Amino acid sequence: MKRYRSFIFITVIIVMLSTLSTLVSPVMVQVWSRSEGGLSASRIAMLCGILLISGLLEILCFWLREHFAKNFNIANCKAFLGLFWGMEYDKINEAGSLSLTAKIRQAVNDFYMYYVNGKINLIVSTIILGVILCLAFFYNNLIFWILLSLALVNILGYKALNKELLVRSKKLQEDTSSGWQEINQIISNTDYIKQLHTEKYLFEQMEPSIQKIYTSMKNINLFAQTVSHSIMVFNNLCETFIMMFLVFRFFQNSENAYSLVLYTVLLPLFSAHLNKVVNVNLDKRNLLVSKDFIHEMEQSRERCGKEQIREISKIRFDFPEWENGFVHFQPIEEEFTKGDIVQVKGKSGCGKSTLMKFLPQFWKTHHIQLNGCSLEEIDLQACRRLVNYVPQQSPIIKGTLRDNLFLGCPYSSQAEQQMAACPVLESIFRSKNMDSQITENGGNLSGGERQKIAFAREIFSEADVFIFDEITSNIDIETAREIYQAIQNFHNDKIIFIISHDSIAETICNRQIILS
Repeated sequence: MKRYRSFIFITVIIVMLSTLSTLVSPVMVQVWSRSEGGLSASRIAMLCGILLISGLLEILCFWLREHFAKNFNIANCKAFLGLFWGMEYDKINEAGSLSLTAKIRQAVNDFYMYYVNGKINLIVSTIILGVILCLAFFYNNLIFWILLSLALVNILGYKALNKELLVRSKKLQEDTSSGWQEINQIISNTDYIKQLHTEKYLFEQMEPSIQKIYTSMKNINLFAQTVSHSIMVFNNLCETFIMMFLVFRFFQNSENAYSLVLYTVLLPLFSAHLNKVVNVNLDKRNLLVSKDFIHEMEQSRERCGKEQIREISKIRFDFPEWENGFVHFQPIEEEFTKGDIVQVKGKSGCGKSTLMKFLPQFWKTHHIQLNGCSLEEIDLQACRRLVNYVPQQSPIIKGTLRDNLFLGCPYSSQAEQQMAACPVLESIFRSKNMDSQITENGGNLSGGERQKIAFAREIFSEADVFIFDEITSNIDIETAREIYQAIQNFHNDKIIFIISHDSIAETICNRQIILS
């Protein structure tokens, strides 16, 4: 975080000036109480002016901090999402995309809390605590030693607490993320859950996940609150003793009223800044958990080749007999060139999608060559720019029809005009335009309309290779015919793979890969 040092330095100076100005008042009252002039109207006006400046400095600090925080959070959010995007295919599936994005959201917040709040509070509060201890030492040694003990018990006690909570927090984060992922899997399909006549059985299935989340939360909160409350009781005892001691000395004529004023201000200020110091440990604990998560994402990055390609004119499969998990493959030795439309067929579970997912490098293999170059040696971005994998369920987002057609694609008015004239989208444009609103997951679209949007989104890309994975399996025959007709219209300079049992697909294909 070297690039943020100037911000931290400026903010520390402003917060220091603001906080020290609050100390000026009681100190000056104490000094003036011993001078000949005592408290006068002009001196009271001066104190009010100092407090006003202190308040303005605090407002300036808030503005500066939040202005910086916006850019800080945006930069971290994009960086962490970039790491997520660059993770290995299997790692994303194992962890779950919803779980990973929830952890990213928490990581962004943890980095903000420590670097924008915690670190600055630690620097400022440590200085303020030192100043108050010096003042206490100057005015009363006993109070100094009590305050010093109070600081040591809090700092060391919370340090030990947070060390233990660091271990427990990792388990809480895992239980919470996995638990909500399990719940989301059950309730994510609105159509399905709304047709149920009772929620009873859904709740029974979600019960273990709900129990896991809130039992883990209960355990960590019970431990944390028990220890922190014990320290709080000790703090209250010390503060009460100091105030009672000062009152006793006042009635014994050993202290004047100005000393009571001084400590009435200093004690809450000491307590507040001590609380900020120990809370920094909490922020740092959360930061360490998030840093471990970020490190795990970095360790899961995809391996990337270096070979650059501008087009794909030839694909060669040279697979021996092999197994991938539970899928057994027969030897495949095939070569495809531009203009080929290849049907990939076989019984369910025979590995059709598995085989095709090698092409966009979801998994690594040296059994495929593009233009005579081994696939694993080709740069990932170059490969995925030229190979489009279109899954059976493509994402439809809440937004305009335009937003959905250009999801993940660069926008251009020329491309929009081409899409508007696309025969596949003709039926959609009868009732909608580019500015029409689409609800979440395409709730106001038919299954065929969702597939047409996903199809059109891909065919206007610059890819040379298209893999259509069962894209007509859940739509009507008429819509399937429209999509296959569109494939025929643009296939001449492309290599197209269609994973399908459709008899219609078979009529437009000139090649086949049959898996058993």
